[in-house]
Amino acid sequence: MTKKGTTDSRLYHGVCTEARAPLLHAIAMSSSASTNVALVSEPRRGQELAAEIACYASWGNTSQPLELLYFPEDPPPDIDSQRRSERISDRLAVLSVLLDAPQDKRLIIATPEALLGNGRFSLLLPNTESGSKWEKRNHL
Repeated sequence: MTKKGTTDSRLYHGVCTEARAPLLHAIAMSSSASTNVALVSEPRRGQELAAEIACYASWGNTSQPLELLYFPEDPPPDIDSQRRSERISDRLAVLSVLLDAPQDKRLIIATPEALLGNGRFSLLLPNTESGSKWEKRNHL
């Protein structure tokens, strides 16, 4: 049981490939949270898993549908411009859906890189050593 204001996080590993879609569907549908996130290691596996879960959900006779959102990774700079714009559009479409409160259960499938970026980011952190209140730090 979790306290108010905390999240209930779980790690499932070692699940055979054939059981992943039914397991994720069952977890998302039985969770008390309206939105769940499933992390996968590879973008291609995320797309396949989203399709498998959608197929599995269509077989079920559930009264509450599951909204599946695949969040792709940020496109690399050397990718074809058409594919780049399609990927950016897909990312923006998912983000725009997330602006609205979920009507049904929601499952987001993504890689850690898709959610957190390519590892290069900047933070504004409190600076206690200098006279400046905030310090920008770049991280790799």
